[in-house]
Amino acid sequence: MNYKDVELISGRVIRVYVPPVIKTYEMARKKHRVEPVIVTETTSRGKTISMSIDDDPEYLAKLAIQEELIDQEVGELNILFALKDEKVPDDFDISDLLDIILYADPNWKARESTMGRKLDWIAWDLLYEAADNNKVQVTINELLGVDTEVVDSTKESFQDQVEGETD
Repeated sequence: MNYKDVELISGRVIRVYVPPVIKTYEMARKKHRVEPVIVTETTSRGKTISMSIDDDPEYLAKLAIQEELIDQEVGELNILFALKDEKVPDDFDISDLLDIILYADPNWKARESTMGRKLDWIAWDLLYEAADNNKVQVTINELLGVDTEVVDSTKESFQDQVEGETD
């Protein structure tokens, strides 16, 4: 099955689909591609050699930013795919929530596009409650075949090992 119905705290039932995780990752990676610095030199025999400098500080800084952008975009694309049947209500007005949002993040700006508006609605209305957001994330993981109990126990086991090593 490629979807599952989830009941939110409000009693509303939404259909959550399996997002195409690999596809969204590849799309984001292609969009935010960072190329290493290439240095070209000519040898004493006149042969031209090109080498990439993978440890260039500027390249490494861009690479770190690239990973953040990819993670953000993959998350956004996946939730848009997962909640593709959901429609933003005509009466949804983000300005009603602006004081709360700006308190949480003074640099926040509403997104302009249709998909941006949908993402704002999902974040600040549909899945505003942490429990609802968690239900949807757990459902997506289940649909993808991820056993969250195994993941959690592995995290705990790893954390126990790390804490044991620092003693």
